[in-house]
Amino acid sequence: MNKCLVALLCAAFPLLVACSGGDPFNPSSAVKYSGYRFTTYTTPADVRAVAGNASYLFAGTGSGLYLGNPTTAEPGFARVTAAGFPVDAVTQRINALLLEASGSLLIGTDNGLYRWNSDGSIGSVNGFAGLKVTALTEKKTSTEKILWVGLSDATAVKTIARQKDDGAFSFYGKANGMTASRTTMIYCDPDSALTIACGTGEAAASGLFQFAESSGFTRLTSPLGDGANFFMKKDDVWYAGGNGSGIVYKSGTNDWAQLATGFTPYGMVDHVADVYRETWVPTNAGVMLYLGMGEPTTFNLANRLTINACSDVEVAHGNVWIAHPASGTVNGGISRAVFTGE
Repeated sequence: MNKCLVALLCAAFPLLVACSGGDPFNPSSAVKYSGYRFTTYTTPADVRAVAGNASYLFAGTGSGLYLGNPTTAEPGFARVTAAGFPVDAVTQRINALLLEASGSLLIGTDNGLYRWNSDGSIGSVNGFAGLKVTALTEKKTSTEKILWVGLSDATAVKTIARQKDDGAFSFYGKANGMTASRTTMIYCDPDSALTIACGTGEAAASGLFQFAESSGFTRLTSPLGDGANFFMKKDDVWYAGGNGSGIVYKSGTNDWAQLATGFTPYGMVDHVADVYRETWVPTNAGVMLYLGMGEPTTFNLANRLTINACSDVEVAHGNVWIAHPASGTVNGGISRAVFTGE
């Protein structure tokens, strides 16, 4: 692995110059660096999702919701035991978190959808009792607010739901073209009507699905035969990833092409850093860091990260936080990436 550092100057992550590996203004240029150190916290364990901002850092785990402080060296995670949140084991299995623009936190569990309010109380969201929530996305513009909720349903009758402007939820499934039995992520372009849902399940019924108001969902042709875990649009380029499929991409009317192979990615999170746009990709074999979508650096057991399995990434208070679910004999946890310049 190339251990060179690139010249970067960023208020959040001051970088030191070691050597250059490419042109920062050319995304196709090979640029890598490895000047990050990771602090891993094993309490809480089995972290499936993370959400945060300048004040809060939430960890959704297989056994409850935890709240930490992203502004301190030790986040001090404590379990949330607010009134209104059932204590049964099924509800405590958390799969997805979303900090809404309002400041509330949506909590997707194996047994319904809940909302943590700014006063510390937690209440259930109507219509989701007994449903397994697997993905959450909010689109808020000056003219509308849309909330998407992904579901897991072996029958594929209800695998995704939508709420507009705090109204009633509409549920979609195979009758509406959303044939996957589990929705893993929903992407909403903030600047257009583009909405893409990612799904897994039967090979002929999973993958990427584009939503249209008039016709529901249409399954898109893509090389993700074993299902899609994430979708992201950067400028005019589409990126997606699936189980064992690595990352694929396409631009305009071009065919899909392979960007990277040999792993399972679970998301793609941007963090703007000076002239570069950092892109973090959690995978089953570590976390990948792209600069301007050039050649990535992979952090794993062989390169500073102490837990390989990564399920989610969040940028909170200028820091990068990585969720580690339980995997095999490893209990998981949460890591914070700190740039040291070394």
